[in-house]
Amino acid sequence: MPECFSCVDCKKGITSQFYPFNSDYLCAACHEQRFPRKRCGKCNAVITSAGITFAGASYHAACFL
Repeated sequence: MPECFSCVDCKKGITSQFYPFNSDYLCAACHEQRFPRKRCGKCNAVITSAGITFAGASYHAACFL
């Protein structure tokens, strides 16, 4: 039953991707809110590998020109 396996933040049943959090679980949306991934200051895509940080913003190497 999905309601038995729920997100510790939003309390909704988890039916797909989840993340362990302490002794509980977070759904993907709540995980992104708690632990936002760095986004490129130029293209706004998630930076998944090494990037460049300049003046407080992060960039993909290809976007930093």
